[in-house]
Amino acid sequence: MDTIGFIWKNWSPTRRIVTGDGNLKLKNRPVIFIHGNSDGALAQGDEEWAQGWSANIEYFLNNGYSSAEMYAITYGNRNLTYAMNRSIDCATVIKMRLFLEAVLQYTGFQYVDIVAHSMGVTIARIIIQGKTFSEAGKGCHVSSVVTEALHIQTNASNRMTTKCDLGKQLMNRVNNLIGIAGANFGIDYYLFKEGIKPMWEDKGNLKGGRWLVQVDRQKRQTKLDIYWQEMMMCVIGEQFENLGDHICGAVVNIRQKGDKVSLWTRDANDDSANLQIGHILKAKLSIPDTEVLRYEVHEEYSIRTGSAVKSKQNSNFFHCPGQGRS
Repeated sequence: MDTIGFIWKNWSPTRRIVTGDGNLKLKNRPVIFIHGNSDGALAQGDEEWAQGWSANIEYFLNNGYSSAEMYAITYGNRNLTYAMNRSIDCATVIKMRLFLEAVLQYTGFQYVDIVAHSMGVTIARIIIQGKTFSEAGKGCHVSSVVTEALHIQTNASNRMTTKCDLGKQLMNRVNNLIGIAGANFGIDYYLFKEGIKPMWEDKGNLKGGRWLVQVDRQKRQTKLDIYWQEMMMCVIGEQFENLGDHICGAVVNIRQKGDKVSLWTRDANDDSANLQIGHILKAKLSIPDTEVLRYEVHEEYSIRTGSAVKSKQNSNFFHCPGQGRS
């Protein structure tokens, strides 16, 4: 189905929907697949990280679905080199919101299901919620095809000068949202070195602590995926040079009120190593000096009686007991 061609041909900017005859005869509720960071809609070659949804679509086809009931689109480039620097911008969410609206109108179904992976989970939530995307006014680049269809104002470099308005919320048009390896509320993700369990009671963590980065709701859409990816690279890579043995693992906690990303270290009493790790981590995450990273000792955290934990170190000034600020 040439869904994209249908979008441009039938887009109505005053109604903000596409118009179609709704004559498609479908047995199953349509499914929209939204891929993750650096992947695409379908498989491309034999690369493990570029398989898209091809295998999943084949499964659906073998279980009673038709090709008219499944839709996917590649929303960005698939160059894995840029994975750590990629963020969700206005151009991406506009394209995906337009795609969602188009599938609803093209199929004539009242509801659709969405299956999303990794960064695609966050994108799915944004386009379902609608309204104004938080990165509006940043001047992101938008293709001329999209700007003409949406009547978006751009400057000479084809960058947006109008707000990124996604329209009304579509929660009443999405029956199921299945998020795979994405930022789903209530979920914790762990990546630890071999032989170390993701719990403070493990002998590898028992005397250690964690550098804690808190991500508020306003920054979840643009920061959380990047922070977590950088944390994982800190665990498996060589970002800390000779300090690698001090790193145990990384954790991300997804919560409705705000998220946490933390890097666990082996020895909470090794102030010198922990301070160096904190400095490097803050630089890797591009966290400004106005924001503070906290270091918490696992033992103190485990026996706390209130909601707050006393920080041993802060990476803003790196204030340690018995030391001055550096």
